[in-house]
Amino acid sequence: MKIYKACLICSLIIGLALFVRAANPHEGDRPGGVYAENWIRISDIAGIVVNHMSSDKIAGVLYVKRAEKWIQLSIENPQGAVEGVN
Repeated sequence: MKIYKACLICSLIIGLALFVRAANPHEGDRPGGVYAENWIRISDIAGIVVNHMSSDKIAGVLYVKRAEKWIQLSIENPQGAVEGVN
């Protein structure tokens, strides 16, 4: 019976830890509505969302976190500035 109680307590602790981690994720912190595959994390408070990619142009939006809010800054590189990467 002692082993059963110990296993139950350990399971509850692990479950609680997973719940707390899911409620406040560090790696998944990004602006609402942004898919993970489009998010390029620069730091804890900044990242880029890639909107459009072609062979000669990349367009995206830079987000910066200030006072727990994401602020959007639009960016676009000039045509021809991206060289072919193999």
